[in-house]
Amino acid sequence: MVDLDLDAIGQWATEVSAAADQRLFSRHIDDFGLSAESMRDPSRLLASSASAFGALCNGVDWPNRAGIAACLVLPLEVTQTLPSPRSVLAGIDFLRTYLDRNEPPGLYLLPAGSLSQWSDRDEDHRYPFDPRSVVDIPVDSAFVRYYRSDDEIAHDDVYSGAIYLIRSPTALSPSIG
Repeated sequence: MVDLDLDAIGQWATEVSAAADQRLFSRHIDDFGLSAESMRDPSRLLASSASAFGALCNGVDWPNRAGIAACLVLPLEVTQTLPSPRSVLAGIDFLRTYLDRNEPPGLYLLPAGSLSQWSDRDEDHRYPFDPRSVVDIPVDSAFVRYYRSDDEIAHDDVYSGAIYLIRSPTALSPSIG
């Protein structure tokens, strides 16, 4: 059961995609009606996130928007140790276990070339992720990212993390992000 206004997501994507080749636009999916119950239940949160990403991608006029990318960011719980690449390959099970249910996922439309600049942290680890365990729409790049800055290392020694699903007319490799 998806409790989002998918039409509103598609409308927002249509409205901002014309300018997304110049700057980033973002919204959290709870801006579109995500319920508190869906935030607490990993399966419902994943279903809502997948539907929101589908609506975002469907709202973009891809043939006329070659310079933009659509992105879904699913926040993960903070951790003191990096996951093994094998655990990340577990796909949906990894997400259900480590999905942060206190921070809503984000939807982004942005210039495709700016994705490589998202590495603003001193320590940035990326692992390829199979997007088919989350969405059944075309995705050009999917990865798990754990990061922290020197300041974070000095204060609390934890990694922040997120799953990134990206769709763009120009395919991106997971290592570029």
